Amino acid sequence: IWKVIHDEHIGKLKNDTTHTIRSIAWGGTFIALGGTGDAVSIVEPCLSSGNCGKKQYSFDVVDVITETGFVGALCWLKNSNILAIGNREDQCLIAEIRRGEDGTVTSNILDNIERSDW
Repeated sequence: IWKVIHDEHIGKLKNDTTHTIRSIAWGGTFIALGGTGDAVSIVEPCLSSGNCGKKQYSFDVVDVITETGFVGALCWLKNSNILAIGNREDQCLIAEIRRGEDGTVTSNILDNIERSDW
């Protein structure tokens, strides 16, 4: 089910995004999806009441972090919107995901840790 929902959104995004999911990290606010593309999709889960009181879920891609390489691991810092992105080029990108006053979600790369720094 998740792949179907994700693929519907990916069709709306530009090329070089998350094509095949290899890693999922569910944080306190957002879900991060990474894989064989050159990006991590930031998804916001939403719960609403639909017809007849049934709960309905939606998962909207709210941001895409590009130039991440083939993502192998994702992890949210506990109780934060700081995301660690591990890729197959032996790098760890540290990104912060923020919602602006206008409601727009953006990401900012805080650091790029090369393997030689480990």
